[in-house]
Amino acid sequence: CANRLEEAGVAKDLNALVVGEPTSGNVIYAHSGSYNYRIVSTGRAVHSSEPERGQNALEPLVDFALAERDLFFDVPDDPCLGPLKHSVTIIQGGEQVNTIPDYAELRGNIRPTMRFDNDHVTARLQAAVDRLNQEGATHLTLEVLHSWRPVASHPDGDFVKRALQASQEAFAKYPGHATPELGVIHGATDASVFVKHHHDLPVILLGADDWNISHQVNEYTTLSSFEATIEAYKRLIPAFFE
Repeated sequence: CANRLEEAGVAKDLNALVVGEPTSGNVIYAHSGSYNYRIVSTGRAVHSSEPERGQNALEPLVDFALAERDLFFDVPDDPCLGPLKHSVTIIQGGEQVNTIPDYAELRGNIRPTMRFDNDHVTARLQAAVDRLNQEGATHLTLEVLHSWRPVASHPDGDFVKRALQASQEAFAKYPGHATPELGVIHGATDASVFVKHHHDLPVILLGADDWNISHQVNEYTTLSSFEATIEAYKRLIPAFFE
């Protein structure tokens, strides 16, 4: 839905954006991107008794996985989001133990930051693939599966300050809730879609109940947090247009 709205141009004339993710009333002013990629390795299948006649597609992926450990070692920490997070999470290849596999693939996830964004990530991964292909008889290719951009607004910006004040005043009317604070998260949201062509758009996340409840089998929203969030929106909107 977010992609369809963005493609329809609804974000072109936005001055600010509130995304209703579960934040317990906290004002999240920055979050990492989410970048999924696949490395495909092709080789030549032969019987495992004569491996020298083939080309094991798994071996170049092992080389890539080892290189990936230090691939982003020089990336500076982002002032809001901290270090860039990166992991190899899936390796698949081979069909039977006595055959040298001719196909294998690896998948990884990276959490880009504003200081080292998705374009920089793609360039770094492609450079690693090119280097490994040049150094040996390997056939690695990079495929970007999903690329959600990081989002960040200045914590001292007027929009963020007004949002925090609105949320604190709203949640203060509902006993039992902690006083809302500023914060950051490392999960991606629909905000990443709406900043594709508007990288400097002021964006916050503000919603009911806790982020850790999301995607659970018993995910829920309490009425008090729900009502407090509505009150926060009602306070923020006119304040923004003052």
